[in-house]
Amino acid sequence: MSEHQELLELAALLPLGTLSPEDEERIDAHLRGGCADCEAAIRASAAVVDALALTVEPLEPAPELRTRLLARAAEEGASRAGPPPAPLRAPRARRRARLAVAAALAASLLAAIGLGLEVGDLRGALAGEEETVARLEAALADASAERDRLAGRLAASERTLGDLTSRETRTVALAGTEHAPAAAARAFLDPENRRLVLVVYELPPPPPGRSYQLWVIVGGDPVSAGVFDVDPEGRTRYETTGVPAVEGPVTIAVTVEPAGGLPKPSGPLVLAGS
Repeated sequence: MSEHQELLELAALLPLGTLSPEDEERIDAHLRGGCADCEAAIRASAAVVDALALTVEPLEPAPELRTRLLARAAEEGASRAGPPPAPLRAPRARRRARLAVAAALAASLLAAIGLGLEVGDLRGALAGEEETVARLEAALADASAERDRLAGRLAASERTLGDLTSRETRTVALAGTEHAPAAAARAFLDPENRRLVLVVYELPPPPPGRSYQLWVIVGGDPVSAGVFDVDPEGRTRYETTGVPAVEGPVTIAVTVEPAGGLPKPSGPLVLAGS
């Protein structure tokens, strides 16, 4: 870096009042020789400092301060010797005041930026927490619904178990026919409530467009107890009410019928028991 370039940078810093006494003396000597570039740099820097100072609300000085400053200026004027300082150089007190103003403004700006970033971070975190709360509330609602569903099933199962284990309940074992030799089933008849529960094992799914239909046969007259399907493993638990009153011998049978069932059995018999 050339000496003049260094002096030009020092001239730009002069209005801030941050130069050492040695650097200030170098600029003073350089300006006394005349340098348009350095003078322009000082003016530009001073304008920036003045603009910063104008952004701060002025304070009303105490009345006695004016008296003290005038007296001090008179004393310094009487005792000062030599040529006056360069007109572009601000008094050291003024430079320090400007520097203090600039530092205060910078601190305020940094605080505002930091506060803005902090508020932005908090807003982002709050939005994330709200999404988490919403997801947890949705999961809680789903869990509550599932709990209610399971509680309903448990209550129904307990009622069914109570009915099926009563003294009056009749149990009928069903065996598979030549159309489903591996199949088996067990029917529980609750005469008091006219309920029938059928538990099926290893019954292959019916052909497309067909359903399994359950029959209760009393006195040789088959009465439909509805249609049902099985899962891929051939299992199901089918429950129905409104079956005919059972007195004396009873036969439980399952046939393959068109989807939806028929009033009377017409298809092949796959399960039967008495």
